[in-house]
Amino acid sequence: MRNLDTELLPSKPVISSTCPLPAFVTDSETGVPVGAFRRNGLKSILKDEWIILGPDEGKQGTAG
Repeated sequence: MRNLDTELLPSKPVISSTCPLPAFVTDSETGVPVGAFRRNGLKSILKDEWIILGPDEGKQGTAG
Protein backbone atom coordinates (compact mmCIF):
# COMPACT_ATOMS: atom_id res chain seq x y z
CA MET A 1 0.00 0.00 0.00
CA ARG A 2 1.27 3.46 -0.95
CA ASN A 3 1.78 6.17 1.67
CA LEU A 4 -0.84 8.89 1.11
CA ASP A 5 1.61 11.60 2.21
CA THR A 6 3.82 11.02 -0.86
CA GLU A 7 3.32 13.53 -3.68
CA LEU A 8 3.12 11.49 -6.89
CA LEU A 9 2.81 14.22 -9.53
CA PRO A 10 4.44 17.43 -8.30
CA SER A 11 4.21 20.51 -10.52
CA LYS A 12 6.65 23.37 -10.76
CA PRO A 13 4.88 26.59 -9.73
CA VAL A 14 3.71 29.08 -12.31
CA ILE A 15 5.15 32.59 -11.92
CA SER A 16 1.70 34.22 -11.83
CA SER A 17 -1.80 32.79 -11.81
CA THR A 18 -2.63 34.94 -14.86
CA CYS A 19 0.60 34.06 -16.68
CA PRO A 20 0.16 31.72 -19.68
CA LEU A 21 3.43 29.88 -18.95
CA PRO A 22 2.97 26.14 -18.37
CA ALA A 23 3.31 24.37 -15.02
CA PHE A 24 5.31 21.21 -15.76
CA VAL A 25 4.32 17.96 -14.02
CA THR A 26 6.80 15.14 -13.36
CA ASP A 27 6.57 11.66 -11.86
CA SER A 28 8.09 12.10 -8.39
CA GLU A 29 9.52 8.57 -8.28
CA THR A 30 11.27 8.55 -11.67
CA GLY A 31 11.60 12.27 -12.46
CA VAL A 32 10.10 11.64 -15.92
CA PRO A 33 7.99 14.52 -17.30
CA VAL A 34 4.34 13.46 -17.72
CA GLY A 35 2.89 16.71 -19.05
CA ALA A 36 1.99 20.28 -18.19
CA PHE A 37 -0.93 22.62 -17.53
CA ARG A 38 -1.24 26.09 -19.04
CA ARG A 39 -3.93 28.75 -18.65
CA ASN A 40 -5.81 29.54 -21.83
CA GLY A 41 -4.61 33.14 -22.20
CA LEU A 42 -7.30 35.83 -22.41
CA LYS A 43 -10.12 33.29 -22.13
CA SER A 44 -8.88 32.47 -18.62
CA ILE A 45 -9.57 36.04 -17.46
CA LEU A 46 -13.31 35.62 -18.02
CA LYS A 47 -13.56 31.89 -17.38
CA ASP A 48 -10.91 29.80 -15.63
CA GLU A 49 -9.74 27.43 -18.37
CA TRP A 50 -6.59 25.31 -18.53
CA ILE A 51 -4.96 23.50 -21.46
CA ILE A 52 -3.62 20.04 -20.61
CA LEU A 53 -0.37 19.23 -22.42
CA GLY A 54 1.32 15.86 -22.90
CA PRO A 55 5.02 15.17 -22.33
CA ASP A 56 5.79 16.44 -25.86
CA GLU A 57 3.85 19.68 -25.00
CA GLY A 58 1.14 18.78 -27.53
CA LYS A 59 -2.42 19.66 -26.53
CA GLN A 60 -4.20 16.69 -24.91
CA GLY A 61 -7.35 18.43 -23.68
CA THR A 62 -8.85 21.28 -21.65
CA ALA A 63 -10.21 21.69 -18.13
CA GLY A 64 -12.34 24.39 -16.63
